[in-house]
Order: sequence, then C-alpha cells, then structure tokens
Amino acid sequence: MFAPYCDGSSWTGDAEAPVPTAANGTGQGRPIYYRGRRLLDALLDSVLAAGLRGARQLLWAGCSAGGLTTYLHADYVASRVGAGTRTLALADAMFSLQHEPATPLSPTFPQQMQHGYAAWNATGGIDAGCLAEYGRADGWRCLFGANVAPHVKTPLFVLNS
Repeated sequence: MFAPYCDGSSWTGDAEAPVPTAANGTGQGRPIYYRGRRLLDALLDSVLAAGLRGARQLLWAGCSAGGLTTYLHADYVASRVGAGTRTLALADAMFSLQHEPATPLSPTFPQQMQHGYAAWNATGGIDAGCLAEYGRADGWRCLFGANVAPHVKTPLFVLNS
C-alpha cells in the first residue's frame, strides 16, 4: 500500500469548511480542504476490504512528513487492522524537537505547527496518548516527533540523521 502526501496535515485534518487562500495576489485562490483524517479512514477501509484484514504482518512507514504520519497514526492503524495482524512502524525522519530556531524566522516552526493544528482541526487525528498528556489546547505539541514518539505503543523504529 502506498499513501501519497495528502493535504499537508499528516493525515490529521478534519476541517468542516474549506480554508480560503490567496492566489498570487489576486484573492481568487482555490480553497484547501483539510480532510486528511477522513481520507486515511477511507484508505484503510479500502485496503481492509481488499484483503489487508487477513494479513499476518503490516509495516506502517513513512519518510519526511510521512515520518510524522507514522508516529501520529501507528497505534490507530494497528487498531484498525486488528490484533491478528502484527503491526510495526518505521518513521524515516521527523524526530523533530520542539524548539525555537537559532536564527529568527517569522513565523517559527512551533508557531506554524500551532497554526496548522487549529486550521486543520487536527485534534481527532492526533495520537490519543500524546493528546491526553498535552491536552486539547496544546495538542499541537504532538506534531513534533520527539513529543509523540514516547506515546506510540506499536513497535516503532526511528531512522533519523
């Protein structure tokens, strides 16, 4: 199974309304639909119906932004495929730390993640254990690999430089 990049929210988005965008200063940009979590559910429904339900093993993996997706959804995917399938997770990158940059940026990466968490309506797509630790208001902190990894119960291998 190959799952492409999606909507930029690491498959967490569940925004009811599309988010308007500007297009090259014209104000006529196409809206963005942050509905990655719905797409993840549809993808899982599809591959489970196609035979994944009977699999003995599953490797849930991703690289770059997909690495964050691996952390965020490993336990959820394992629960969806069921106890009869041994699920393993491989996160290739995105063991990111929540810190301010050495040089000033506007906005900083933590600020971008905080904004994204709200814009995407990502609460329902965040690892449940991490969300329980940080709470709904600070759930954006779970969009950092180093914060969410300790909560992943599925056997997890991290590959990061």
